[in-house]
Amino acid sequence: MGFVPGTLTVMTDRILLIPLDDRTCTSRLPVHLGAVAGRTVLTPPLGWIGNLTRRAEREALGAWLIQAAHDAEAVVLALDTLAYGGLVGSRQSREPPQAVTERLLCLWALREANPTVRIAGFITIPRLSATAAPEEEAPYWPQYGEAIARYSRLVHASRLAGSAEATDLMHHAQAAIPAEILADYLAGRQRNLAINRQMIEWAAAGLFDLLYLTVDDSADLGLNVLERDELALLVADRQLGDRVLIYPGADEVACSLLSRVLLEKAAFQPAFFPVYAHEYGPQAVTMYEGLPLQETVRLHMAAAGVRLAPKPETADCQLFIHGPEKTGGDFWLDLDLPEDRRDVPEWFVQGIATALQMGSPVAIADVAWANAAHPAFVQRLFDTCPVRNLLAFAGWNTAGNTLGTVFAHAALRLLALEQGGDLAAQERAQQIALFERFAEDWLYMAVERPAAASRPGPPDFETLSRQMAVRSESCYLRHWQGNVVTRVDAGGIPHYWRLGAFRRTLPTFPWARLFDVDLAADFDLEAT
Repeated sequence: MGFVPGTLTVMTDRILLIPLDDRTCTSRLPVHLGAVAGRTVLTPPLGWIGNLTRRAEREALGAWLIQAAHDAEAVVLALDTLAYGGLVGSRQSREPPQAVTERLLCLWALREANPTVRIAGFITIPRLSATAAPEEEAPYWPQYGEAIARYSRLVHASRLAGSAEATDLMHHAQAAIPAEILADYLAGRQRNLAINRQMIEWAAAGLFDLLYLTVDDSADLGLNVLERDELALLVADRQLGDRVLIYPGADEVACSLLSRVLLEKAAFQPAFFPVYAHEYGPQAVTMYEGLPLQETVRLHMAAAGVRLAPKPETADCQLFIHGPEKTGGDFWLDLDLPEDRRDVPEWFVQGIATALQMGSPVAIADVAWANAAHPAFVQRLFDTCPVRNLLAFAGWNTAGNTLGTVFAHAALRLLALEQGGDLAAQERAQQIALFERFAEDWLYMAVERPAAASRPGPPDFETLSRQMAVRSESCYLRHWQGNVVTRVDAGGIPHYWRLGAFRRTLPTFPWARLFDVDLAADFDLEAT
């Protein structure tokens, strides 16, 4: 059944993880990437972690954390889980700041119990999106979410413009929202802002070795952007440097922090050289970041603990970024997509193939649009490249989610290649990680999920699960099974494994909706 949180044991460097919620991308993926590097990542029972409708068992998590951390190297903490019960709880909860702060005092007990443990925490700046899934927001979001998002943007715009006209537009937008609903929404944001300020102060006081405040689903205007800028001023005033980062992201942040913690312990900072698919790719603005793509890349490099290489010859990895030409769209919502969805720069694909043929370390971030890999691009990769030789691939949800995953995965793979260990276990983890990203980001998100969504009536999850199991196995048979992968040990001796038979498992849908899937791929490597 692949890698299950709370059960995996690999090597040394015991890391504890409190996930953001119980989805695969936030709970199992960081554990799996730890295995790629030969590290043990332990989580509490997933039944204690929050989901779409259930809040996390916060008292139990605090007690588990203190007890389990006595011999841990580091802890990676989703502070939204401990504070509000999870990511959804951070948007829906209206507990007062004092109650939330008191719940987080367990972190000081953790520091006292193990003064040397590295504490890496992350917390979100709440998103503001008119297209947000309504089940994840306050009850009034389906009716008033678009109006609240418009009001938020106009508040920011009026402050920038400073004109009577801009202020009038803001007041007009405000009048479209019942006063009690707007007051409730703003009170929730102010509470979260107060907690985020407190976390920065605790970082300044020495509680956190690393603290990331991540902007969930952002654009270039909005209350969340104003909050980001206010928090950035506080970080600068406290002179916290790169110990505290503020950048766009959410679901992938545990992977980024895990990468940075392990890389810093090893005093290893791999260099990445980005190769963009389009001439103006670095300046393209993706849909949920509100920043030029090259800036999002820079921020996620810092988050994962890696650095920029000035030229390909000095890079530990070439990162091929398949991004939009100018602005990004959303595949799931069918928003702002290019007319020709089959267009793929052939020079870009051939560049990847050539680099792999030469034995160069290569990773791929597919951020052409949000919420799915690019079908034509992935098909060209399968046609021309031995994808099993990639360091990493991703193309899921937002550009930030994808980039954070790719940097963390590639960096931890490079760390494994640098340090060695149980080569067979690491290689199996690596191949499963690669396969799952292609199977989820391309096969499910870009092919099977849209087809299922187009059928009338509620989703037939049982049928979809069986179809995904069959088609995932078919993908594995065509592009993985029977191929040989190689690792060279510290003594220069090569080791070879043949990719074995696929053990078919039925994918599940953790939140009983089409948006999320858990594939849990499983296969063995056979020494040759």
